[in-house]
Amino acid sequence: MAATPAFAPRRPAPMLSPDARSRIARLGADLAGDDASPPALRDALAALDALSPEAVFAVEYEVAAAILSGCMGHDAADPGDDRHWRRIVMFDGRIEAAPDLAWVLLFDSNGYVREAALRRLKGPMVSPFRVAALAVRLNDWAAPVRAAAVAAMRRCGVATDPGVIAAAAMALIERSRVWGRWGTNERAELEALVARPDVAAALAGILGTTATGAPHRVLRLALRQDGLDGVLPRLAGTAATPAVRALALKALLEGRAAWHAGTQVEWIDKRYGIARAVPVWAERPIRHDLPLPDLIAAGIADPAASVRKIAADGLILHAAALGPIEPFVARLRADRNAAVRDRAAYLDRHFPAAPAPQAQT
Repeated sequence: MAATPAFAPRRPAPMLSPDARSRIARLGADLAGDDASPPALRDALAALDALSPEAVFAVEYEVAAAILSGCMGHDAADPGDDRHWRRIVMFDGRIEAAPDLAWVLLFDSNGYVREAALRRLKGPMVSPFRVAALAVRLNDWAAPVRAAAVAAMRRCGVATDPGVIAAAAMALIERSRVWGRWGTNERAELEALVARPDVAAALAGILGTTATGAPHRVLRLALRQDGLDGVLPRLAGTAATPAVRALALKALLEGRAAWHAGTQVEWIDKRYGIARAVPVWAERPIRHDLPLPDLIAAGIADPAASVRKIAADGLILHAAALGPIEPFVARLRADRNAAVRDRAAYLDRHFPAAPAPQAQT
């Protein structure tokens, strides 16, 4: 009996269920015939629409393999094979006859097929998975596919329910920051979609009610655009997680959103080639007409120490312009959190309360 290698490569676990794979393969088999069966297409789309938007990054190659295996086998993937080109022409005609087929063929292994599918997409994206599937094509390795994805996102996004887009945005915003193939046009199309007022309101609702995971990271990235500026007061006051409330309050008190934009080289000694990488920060203004004392008071009353620290930092930042701050400082002195009390001590040292006037005799 052969020995098992000590470091045998481990295949990633498949994300598609056997039922979903069989549905997509059945559709591929129908495509190889004279007609694509409407029930097979409906079954394949139902299997994909049931997936979460996060799954799109893992199932891309599985869907392509299922289409190919059902249609005509892996040997037809060779670009020099005449069947390869017949397959492209065949799929192009099938998509024209059944436009919804394009949502499945977005994952095809052939760029010509993906481009043809994108050019025929129309109507609303009915599930968060479809939004994510189209968005992934903005980062496709083929430039013509990326260009077709921009136009498709513009067409389909207009008719799509904002709640569906917002649900997909929770997965896309953070993941898209590491995409390396898309350019300015593709990035702008996705950002414009998420910044749409109705989508921003729906996204704020998700960020405000999500109590697990890291919704504050999505908020931090989303604040690079101004779509969520109008809902920051609501998030600062009622978001389910303290991290979201703290980030929203910080943006309002500082009047800006800041983010890490990369690194640059800073020379320590050029003679010896000694240098270090230092972070580069970018920012944009956040304008609002909310009274700062009200924001600070609400932050100091928050049950989470992380939010109260942000409120104390805001008090330090604006102390010179706020007038009497003793009522605020008194509450900070009595706080049960040591870091909050330290900020009160700083305020006492640098902004001491004016002495009370002596009574006239």
